Amino acid sequence: MYLQNGEIKFYWNIDLYAPFCRFAVTKEGAHTIKPDSMRVTRVARYQSLENDFNYYVVFNLRALNNPSIKSLTCGAWGSITDTYITFTQMREALGNYFEIPNPKYHR
Repeated sequence: MYLQNGEIKFYWNIDLYAPFCRFAVTKEGAHTIKPDSMRVTRVARYQSLENDFNYYVVFNLRALNNPSIKSLTCGAWGSITDTYITFTQMREALGNYFEIPNPKYHR
């Protein structure tokens, strides 16, 4: 499932140069995900150099009541001078489908 500007979209309807997120589950086909709290188990940042620079962050997720939840990937395409999207941009892409608390940094 792809989200952009707070709306669910098909991949071919996404503006790749604006922030968007992809919510991934292990179960195939249409189904409903019930509201749940999720723990981020791993965060990785990537930069792809295919046609344009593509900056994205992958959050591996674990939810107690939804074992099929896998990850949330957020990013946008850009140029060599662009960088990763911010939490504010992620929140705008996800809309009311997700609540993201402010990150807690551990040293």
